[in-house]
Amino acid sequence: MNSKCGYCSRVILTNSHCSNCGFPYCNSDCQTNDWGFHKKYCASKTLPEPFTTKDMKFSDFEVVKQIGEGNFTVIKKVEHKRTSKIFALKIIDKVKVTRLHKEGDVLAEKHSLMKLEDCHGVVKIFGTFKEDNLLYILQEYIPGTELWYHCQYFGLCSDLLCRYYMYQVLTAIAQMHALDIVHRDIKPENIMLTNGGNRVKFVDLGSSQDLAKPEVRPKITSKLKGRVYEHFVGTPQYMAPECANNKSSGKACDIWSAGCLLYQLYVGWTPFIGATEYLIFQKSLKGEFEFPDTVPSDIQKMIREMVQLDPTARPSIESLLKSSVFDSVKNRKIKPKLPLSDLALISIKDWYIKNAGVLRVRSENHEKARRDIDKLLEEVIKSSMMDEDQKNQVKRRLELFKKQLNSLLTDEEFTL
Repeated sequence: MNSKCGYCSRVILTNSHCSNCGFPYCNSDCQTNDWGFHKKYCASKTLPEPFTTKDMKFSDFEVVKQIGEGNFTVIKKVEHKRTSKIFALKIIDKVKVTRLHKEGDVLAEKHSLMKLEDCHGVVKIFGTFKEDNLLYILQEYIPGTELWYHCQYFGLCSDLLCRYYMYQVLTAIAQMHALDIVHRDIKPENIMLTNGGNRVKFVDLGSSQDLAKPEVRPKITSKLKGRVYEHFVGTPQYMAPECANNKSSGKACDIWSAGCLLYQLYVGWTPFIGATEYLIFQKSLKGEFEFPDTVPSDIQKMIREMVQLDPTARPSIESLLKSSVFDSVKNRKIKPKLPLSDLALISIKDWYIKNAGVLRVRSENHEKARRDIDKLLEEVIKSSMMDEDQKNQVKRRLELFKKQLNSLLTDEEFTL
């Protein structure tokens, strides 16, 4: 069977590949265009033998910069001195872990990453080592940005991009579920866009559970009431009702969370929002939400199927991947070419997000920003570059834009 180019997905008719690791390409042009991503992949596949974290020390690395921080972790981009390879090194403070009762998170993440080491939709782990009160997890370094950065407030502003990224997210979830790993905290902050925005990868599995080996994660007992919180896990805006009620956290909870994520890719907000976690749960436990008319009908149908109160009624990950919803993006290796209207909206959205801090300072800035949207609406109406159907689509999207912009500038709760 003919292989496909790792960059453009065309069938390779000649024996062309990366001479270092064997990755398939049509020609040198495709390899050059993909090099920003591939050089990291290539390096990870061609580590000198033996390469092991046994007897490894922090002093074996040169710190390039800090790239992340959590309640008990710091993540640094590092260069291994002996091999000159670039990695991400997660540094875990064991004292803080014990104080916060997060031993289960650390054990579960290490276990899940090791089990998923061959899944291309999940960050790769190379091993662990420890010194004094610190534990180190050595992972592949993923250049790129969080999906959250691109979908916050306004969504992705492109139907094609939403379908493209969601299909990749579901594919990664399918890889995890096939190995009985449930992520349990699916949200855009835990997903990276890499390779020039062409691929997605999950980067945080601290809340994950191995259904085949539940003993890996110790149960958490509340000191106040002695209650075991085995399933109350995740982020409120994406947490399934059965998790919020501490009843179960199986594969169906990932389907609910993915449905909330799909909604956010289109709308910029999750289906259930509120000023406090209590108010969010009050809404999500009812399962009632609405859509703006900018969300396509087939996407609305899929989200309603995924975000159902009854976990047994939600579709399987396999049926979602087979859905005709993704026919236009299945098996693509690079982003689809976007229409001019999408590119214009994305450009506007990115500008507002980048300048949000400046715009928020003075109320007159708010009014000017809203007037700018109205001017854009006028320009769309006069435009000769779009037909009437395209104009109507952009006009509806800009009307929603104004509501999203108001929440960006004022931090008020988003309402349709």
